[in-house]
Amino acid sequence: MNRFDISNPIFQKDIKFIEDYNKITESNLTFDESNLTLAGNFKFSATFQSIIKWYSYDIKIIFSEDYPNSIPKAINVNNRIIKQYSHFLSDNSLCLGVPTDIYLKLQNNDSIKFFLLNILVHYYFSYDEWEKTKTVIFRERSHGVKGIIEYYYELLEIRNFNALIRLLRFSNDIESSYNQTCPCNSGKSFQSCHMPKMIVLNSSPYFSIEYENILHFLREQLQNSINSILQQNKQQNANKKS
Repeated sequence: MNRFDISNPIFQKDIKFIEDYNKITESNLTFDESNLTLAGNFKFSATFQSIIKWYSYDIKIIFSEDYPNSIPKAINVNNRIIKQYSHFLSDNSLCLGVPTDIYLKLQNNDSIKFFLLNILVHYYFSYDEWEKTKTVIFRERSHGVKGIIEYYYELLEIRNFNALIRLLRFSNDIESSYNQTCPCNSGKSFQSCHMPKMIVLNSSPYFSIEYENILHFLREQLQNSINSILQQNKQQNANKKS
């Protein structure tokens, strides 16, 4: 059954939540089933420094037919989020987090309630406080590939970039690697160490592009190091001639 079919009990719960949420918060969210879009004024409260604050944003969330296997797109309505915040995607939609992180969360709970109150609220709340103070109130991940690396560190419980690269290379052939020593240097076999988490990581349709982005980042870092060494050698030779 289609996830957003009005006869689907799961979607009926979504609609009931939206209706109830509008009454409680005086929001005016509506779900357009023809184009799978949730839009309107979204009001929510959050507690910060023991003070309850209310926030209000116009939102437009575009879902896909295969949701939750594809992450919804959050539109920057009226360009409310300024560019200096940096958490944007290339199409000017909002970067709500590392795609694999969001994907795995939605696999456990794909309700619109969960998406709004656990993913979207975090973004807007963080932005609102940043806009007022220009400071980051939470331990936010970086935007782009650095944020992906930070998330992978958390998921795999490692803090070493070289160990991360070795683990990611094991992902190319997990089954044939299970008896090998885990590349995290724990001394355990891959099967008894990081294999279960790498299987989870591999389950994400966003993993391959994230992996490629990390490899591209690695190549850039190596090239920068080589360029730096060449520049130093060039400067040393120039100093000798002078």
